[in-house]
Amino acid sequence: MIKLVAFDWNGTIFSDTLACCEGVNKVLNSLKLKPITVTFFREHFDVPLTNTYMRFGISKTQLKNQGAEIVKTFHTYYEKRADKIRTRAYANYLISWLTKNNIRSIIFSNHIDEPIRTQRKRL
Repeated sequence: MIKLVAFDWNGTIFSDTLACCEGVNKVLNSLKLKPITVTFFREHFDVPLTNTYMRFGISKTQLKNQGAEIVKTFHTYYEKRADKIRTRAYANYLISWLTKNNIRSIIFSNHIDEPIRTQRKRL
């Protein structure tokens, strides 16, 4: 018997890989760094995000000294874009099936809780 299904949000339920890459490019541009492709983004994304940003050319010093501005730059772009993003194919079907079969599900994410709730309501 399945008691619980856990989903990652970004890139799994929510089809936001391109928006994340574009948001990162806004950050890189603000720091006068070379933009990346979505393929490079997919190949080098890591957790924690500090590792990802360092792989994209941002130094530890920049992350420490400009972290708040980096976060603001990313989210300012990303949240506007998120309002037009769809779920992955069959995600809604799967979640509906789980609900009909009384199987609980949760979403985990590195993203901010409230915007995820907003997008869940929209979708």
